Amino acid sequence: MSRIWFLPTHSLELVEAAALKDAMAENLIESRMPVILAFDVLLQYLMTLGVSEGFNADEIKKEVLSTFCFREMTDEEWSWSLSFLVSGGEALQVYDEYHKLHLVGDRYYCTSKQQAMRHRLHIGTIVSDAMLKVRYMTGGYVGVIEEYFISRLSPAIVSA
Repeated sequence: MSRIWFLPTHSLELVEAAALKDAMAENLIESRMPVILAFDVLLQYLMTLGVSEGFNADEIKKEVLSTFCFREMTDEEWSWSLSFLVSGGEALQVYDEYHKLHLVGDRYYCTSKQQAMRHRLHIGTIVSDAMLKVRYMTGGYVGVIEEYFISRLSPAIVSA
């Protein structure tokens, strides 16, 4: 069974959470193709664990691999993820601000109050608007357009 953790950061998100709860109770779930191997989400999850009670890499790896989206993650990708949070990876290792987690015993923790606060303030992912396919009425394919853009259009009479 899946669980959803919703952390509202302002009052409008409380309304969203209530709507989400009602939709789940009525089994109104939109179908979406899951994003496979979304490492930004994995890194945020690991950082959240590090900010809270820390985590054991082997235990969390089993949990992560049990999910649909990360079931095909390789050992190299897992090692890269941990390395990125501990040292900034190859590209950012010279900058101390990217040394976010520290291994203490067999658990990874965020030991910096500043890093923990920065994580709490910036948690989240950026999602793009839904894209709609545009076709000619005869069936030919034109392209795609963002739903937000098309929702702002209003009908107009065009004379030639």
